[in-house]
Amino acid sequence: MSTNDTSLGKIVESVQKPELSLNEIEMLATEVLGQRSKEAASLLFDMLVHQPAENLTTNLLALFGELSVRSPEWVRILNKSIAKKGRCPKPLVPRIKQILTTEPGKLAERVGSIRDLLADLERVIDEPIIEQRDRRVVAGVKIERKTQWFRSGKIRATIPMSTELSDIRHMEALSSLLGDITSKPDELRFDFSGVEHIYVIGLVALKAWCNNI
Repeated sequence: MSTNDTSLGKIVESVQKPELSLNEIEMLATEVLGQRSKEAASLLFDMLVHQPAENLTTNLLALFGELSVRSPEWVRILNKSIAKKGRCPKPLVPRIKQILTTEPGKLAERVGSIRDLLADLERVIDEPIIEQRDRRVVAGVKIERKTQWFRSGKIRATIPMSTELSDIRHMEALSSLLGDITSKPDELRFDFSGVEHIYVIGLVALKAWCNNI
């Protein structure tokens, strides 16, 4: 007997017990999801057809509800099973249809909640917990640098460009500011919105500095 057959046998034993608790149904659903879906579905529906005991029916309906919450694949399986002639006892078709209208809705709610939670976590992680601004005048040029430390451990340095970097005086001022960055940033941003155009020599100097660090 294969491992898969053994596991299916345990599922059969479990589902035939007196009415299962919610915790037992959840554990059983985990076991079912670990099997090949088609084989597990065939076995469970055969039990419904050939062993229509009250406790078995109650357990299986509860199990189907839990499976439809956890797995879109089981939603498809259940829909196909109630549509296929002879697959599901007729008296149970309305009850499974009801499961399919309510349980996938709960799944959508859970997915929505998880999506919102992830968005909140991403927002929190991407918010700087410390922000430091360094403003100075070097060689007559006003220079500013903003350094941010994030919850994720990321360090971002932002350099607003307020000059065109058109002469050596401006380059010396910028070099002085860049050289004072004590923590190596994971991300370095140059904000060029404060200048009308950029001289090639300035871009070359920035590129050389970036390569150096």
